[in-house]
Amino acid sequence: MSAFYEREARRLIRDVKNKQAKPGKPFAYEDLADLLRRQGMKISRQSLTNKITRGTFSLAFAMEVLALLGENRIDIPPLPAAEKAKIPRR
Repeated sequence: MSAFYEREARRLIRDVKNKQAKPGKPFAYEDLADLLRRQGMKISRQSLTNKITRGTFSLAFAMEVLALLGENRIDIPPLPAAEKAKIPRR
């Protein structure tokens, strides 16, 4: 898996999560975990934090989180040339 896209996915979820903050009250991972639990997902704040920090989540998970936070469109950046060079050719 491309480290570039793992970083981009982490950044995207963090940015969208941070847009949920209200003046004087940040939108914490616990808040997001609560929203996910209300949707039926069994996840703790620590598990969610670890998953997002490591970037080890599926596209389906990312889509669920983004949709839950009201983000219905994303731009996928092109893979940089340096990352393309790392892909083995057949």
